[in-house]
Amino acid sequence: MILNISPSPKRVGLVLAAAGFVTALLSAICDFVGQRYDVDRLWAVMRQFNVTEEGNFVNWYQSMTLLVCAALLAAIGSVKRKSGGRYPRHWFFLALVFLFVSMDESAQVHEMSVTTLIAQFRGKRETGTDPGKNQTLDVTEKEGKDGNDGKEVKEDNAGSRLTWMWIYLPVFLIMVAIYWRFFLDLPPGNRMFFVIAATLYLGGAVGVETMGDRLGIPFADQVSELMEMLGVAAFVYTLMGYLDDQTSAPKAQA
Repeated sequence: MILNISPSPKRVGLVLAAAGFVTALLSAICDFVGQRYDVDRLWAVMRQFNVTEEGNFVNWYQSMTLLVCAALLAAIGSVKRKSGGRYPRHWFFLALVFLFVSMDESAQVHEMSVTTLIAQFRGKRETGTDPGKNQTLDVTEKEGKDGNDGKEVKEDNAGSRLTWMWIYLPVFLIMVAIYWRFFLDLPPGNRMFFVIAATLYLGGAVGVETMGDRLGIPFADQVSELMEMLGVAAFVYTLMGYLDDQTSAPKAQA
């Protein structure tokens, strides 16, 4: 007997959205407790749910959900190619983009490269040493001398984000131009969820995160990451639904 297991797109989307809310809430609690109490003994556990930390459970979870998006996009591209549908290369290229974003989420490629650029631009690089480490040392020395309580760290984070935003902006605009016809040919329902997913993800990654750095908004990091996770949940939902439609009606247009 062969079991035909086909998860519901709506159920998967709701589970991912709920996981996003729980993760953001746990991160906010850990952040709140960590700022007010001495929790050194629990920090190894608490950092796993801290969205401002790297190499933890939250980081892994976000990377995996983006990898799921890449797999779904590749599956749609494969169906399109086999059925003679339109835009198979567009779907495959999107899969590669999300594969890169998944790797970047885990390895922090753009943050490390931008940190290096900032360190070189500010003249903090020393011969035979690592630019990222020099930046950290310089900031630490400033804190010790001036007592700015992390002000330089926040400014460097904000500058880093703004730098990679300006680097990726031309790439984003080029992709919008290339994919505009592809986007218009999508069914209206899928097109709407593409917009919702992109608005949530970019609004969190760019808008809320930058405002939080500049204005010092409490729990801005948690809100930003929550919006990103909700955006991915919406994207997974619409991709799963679209894939189901394509496998049941392979001659669909878009």
